[in-house]
Amino acid sequence: LTTLRLDHNSLADYNWLQPPGQTQPSMHQILELSIRGKKNAPIALQKFPRLPHLHTLSISRSSSTKLDPEQLSSFSVELETLKIEEGSLKSLNAGIFKNVRGIKTLDLTDNNIESVDALTFVEVSHS
Repeated sequence: LTTLRLDHNSLADYNWLQPPGQTQPSMHQILELSIRGKKNAPIALQKFPRLPHLHTLSISRSSSTKLDPEQLSSFSVELETLKIEEGSLKSLNAGIFKNVRGIKTLDLTDNNIESVDALTFVEVSHS
């Protein structure tokens, strides 16, 4: 499994991302994951298992009000596209992209962003 799109469904929880006591080899190799839509329950980035090969992540309705490096620690420099739309983000702090320096496309459309630190994009500016 390399691409999984669950957009515009009615997902109530995300326990399937990492079942207790199990690793999911199929999720380990995934390259593109999309969970968007107003009917899906809000999702927190820390719910994601380690996805070292993920290139594209698209989610909506994130429950986080800010991004920090720990929330993106499940991903690697292979992550090139990050879309967090229609979420609760209020601020972008310095250092948040240190684990995902390979980002080329960042879409934070329809959040509630009020502030962006001047050093937020330093880690991704040379990728």
